Amino acid sequence: MKRIFLLFFFLGTFFSINAQSIQLKDHDGNNITNTVVNYSDIASATLKYNILISNVGSGRIGVMFKKIEVDILEGSTNSFCFAGSCYPPFSYVSSDALNIEEGETSAYGDCYGEYSTNGIVGQSTITYVVFASGNENDSAYVTVNYQTTPVSVPNFQSQEKISFSNAWPNPATSTTSFNYQLPSDGGLFILRSITGAVIKEEHISGLQGRYTLNVSDLPEGIYIYSVIADQKVVTTKKLVVKK
Repeated sequence: MKRIFLLFFFLGTFFSINAQSIQLKDHDGNNITNTVVNYSDIASATLKYNILISNVGSGRIGVMFKKIEVDILEGSTNSFCFAGSCYPPFSYVSSDALNIEEGETSAYGDCYGEYSTNGIVGQSTITYVVFASGNENDSAYVTVNYQTTPVSVPNFQSQEKISFSNAWPNPATSTTSFNYQLPSDGGLFILRSITGAVIKEEHISGLQGRYTLNVSDLPEGIYIYSVIADQKVVTTKKLVVKK
């Protein structure tokens, strides 16, 4: 049976440059805006993750859809359907916008990601970004860990404790820092633009400590950072850079 677990969520209002008018929900109506979720099934299945999009701003809004492949298992495939069109695996951004009236939510099936395991066991991580047409700073995302296991075989997790704190300060102007506890072989920090382009990629060494990221060379805007450790994504969150 398919299981969906909410790993974490932001509490309170997230700092942003522009007022956010987009909210994401799962098929049960739970708020999944700017969160990471685990979605698991056996390796023979095709996993389909539905996303409901709510317009919590003022006035009608047209939204676009984008996928970012954070960490993909070799041999698996993924695609998405949005606004009545289904896109091939090599497409990353929708060509058409979905119009949503003020206070309304998209219909079930209007937006979903599809992950085909092709019998591959393990985890692939994909971030889905919904953004206002013409204003990518007005956006929301959900990161989905597609986890597949062999039939009747438990999915044992690493016994090593792994944690990575929120960025502080956030918004940041020159530097921002994170406290971490990682496996003995460390982890990989990846910073992406809201369009999915990799801006920075650095290896973090040591079991625990503080990692400081220099953002003084980055233009003002919204970024997404991920940390990969022990062959899985530890966290994916937003970072705002202000000048």
